[in-house]
Amino acid sequence: MKEDKVNRRADTEIKSIKSKVSAKFQHSKRWLANYLNEKVNKLSATHKRVSLLIFGLLMVAICTAMIIRSINDAGASVSIERITLPKDIYPNDEYLKGFKKILRIKSLLDSLRKSPGGIAVHDSLINASPGLIDSIGILIKKYNSEYSH
Repeated sequence: MKEDKVNRRADTEIKSIKSKVSAKFQHSKRWLANYLNEKVNKLSATHKRVSLLIFGLLMVAICTAMIIRSINDAGASVSIERITLPKDIYPNDEYLKGFKKILRIKSLLDSLRKSPGGIAVHDSLINASPGLIDSIGILIKKYNSEYSH
């Protein structure tokens, strides 16, 4: 209950401060507008017209210069750079687990090939899937190229 009262009091104080700042800001804007109106109203009609004409010509010159500049630099400003993804230098745990499994399979195939009783199993695996050894080698190279420094 007390927290609610404290929150309401804080909100009221914030609203009060906001209204004071807003009122001061509005007063400052009104004062500046009146000051500038007094300065401009003292000028003659001819002087006002000449000032408006000079200001208009200045804006036309600036806009024309910007248009000409954009046309001249069209080749440079329209080029689009290719977005690339940065190389991941921190290995992912799941990726490392998969890599360890690949290494385990490679060592298992190597041990089958080297053991006298496993040569037949090794040959049947290679005959069933001829690109198995090459695929394992490619995966190992891919991992080493991605995470080598």
